[in-house]
Amino acid sequence: MASTNPYRERKKKELRNRYEELRRQLPGFAITWLNSKANLAWSSRVAYAFDIIRYLQYVIDSVESVTVQDTRDLTLADISDDENPAATNRFNDDFFNAYSSYLRECMSEGYSGNNLDSVERKLAPIRAIYQYYCNRGDIRINPLANFEHRKEPEDKIKNIKRLSSDEVMALFSAVESAEGVEMSVQRMRFYQKTRQRDFAIIMLFLGTGIRVSELVGADLSAVDFKSHSLSVVRKGAHGDVVFFNEDVEDALRDYIEGERRIQDAREKTLEDPLFYSLQGYRISVAAVEKIVGKYAKGIVPPDKNVTPHRLRASYGSRLYECSSDLGLVQDALGHSSPTTTKKYYVDSKLKNMEKAAKTIKY
Repeated sequence: MASTNPYRERKKKELRNRYEELRRQLPGFAITWLNSKANLAWSSRVAYAFDIIRYLQYVIDSVESVTVQDTRDLTLADISDDENPAATNRFNDDFFNAYSSYLRECMSEGYSGNNLDSVERKLAPIRAIYQYYCNRGDIRINPLANFEHRKEPEDKIKNIKRLSSDEVMALFSAVESAEGVEMSVQRMRFYQKTRQRDFAIIMLFLGTGIRVSELVGADLSAVDFKSHSLSVVRKGAHGDVVFFNEDVEDALRDYIEGERRIQDAREKTLEDPLFYSLQGYRISVAAVEKIVGKYAKGIVPPDKNVTPHRLRASYGSRLYECSSDLGLVQDALGHSSPTTTKKYYVDSKLKNMEKAAKTIKY
């Protein structure tokens, strides 16, 4: 299993600091609820705090009977109808449908729009706060208890975009030989210094389904060629192991014994990352995203918007096509719930339709 390393400790510290910044914008009842979640990962704590603040600001901006202007000054009475008979039924399905629409159309803090599942995740801490205080007897009703979003067409809810086998092979060729990739003379010089690294990164994504955060956070010591495995830290900060095949092993060995050895001599960090940047530091998520996008440009249709996550989805979809085993895909991708695997990585409908066509006989 993955052991603690300086990089992960640094990321935890950054998340703790971010949480403290957000915490200063929260009212007492929200802090009390967050404090009750003792085992909540720092990343989740930050996300919940952000979602709570967004909701409370929306209440201030949209509910006329709420007179406070600072989210820190809100009380339970301001976000429920229990103690204000004159303002009953403020927090009804129409209100939450309007808020859901606001979230989907929102274009702040680096994201634009949300599908229904994203909206539900952002409503989860709000729903939980209401339920927490219902259970304590501080409010009578959880207005989100039975709330259901207005339905969207099925084709909007599920649209799995993944690379075809031909596109995957074209991407491999692009990284191995720069085939089909437009590069200036300067970029070609960079390419010649990072080809092995970039190929190992692409191979890991498509050969293991690893998350970009897991790849960036991996240390050299996490690679075990004897067991063909890589120790990673999954979402929720728990350790896990992903296994790789001979193709991935070859790409990793070439990089570790080649470009990485040269880079190791001029590294500028006390950490021991698996993947370095050209500047001698641990490679960043943003840098990996640029690497993937650079090679995919001109190779894969623009509408597929090739990202590390798209490569992960391609791995999951291909694994299901080859195995028809949802549990296998769930374990390989490190999902805690098969629902996530089925919704976003497995298009069983097409496979079932193909099976039906081959099965029917007269």
